[in-house]
Amino acid sequence: MHKNGIANVGNVSYDDIMSTREKLLAEIEGFLAGSGMAATEFGERIMGDRGLVRRLRSGLDVTTATADKCRALIEAHKADKEGATRTRPRRSRRETEAAAL
Repeated sequence: MHKNGIANVGNVSYDDIMSTREKLLAEIEGFLAGSGMAATEFGERIMGDRGLVRRLRSGLDVTTATADKCRALIEAHKADKEGATRTRPRRSRRETEAAAL
């Protein structure tokens, strides 16, 4: 047996059996954990709906357009984060202390 009582059959993994909603929710949960963003903020940014993630967690589905928006936000956030860490110039100790004042 595997997750949720589903048995492994041959070379089929649990990921192959997961529903589209479960896959989307797993992507969102991973993003939220890694980014520190609150679930309510995520829903607000996607479609002005703070309850979006809560409803996904409770088993409700979303449209493919909404799923695409979720994935686009995740990808944009990753790109922004990667760009910020690569291009941000390093501050000297004096600049850091001055900025703190």
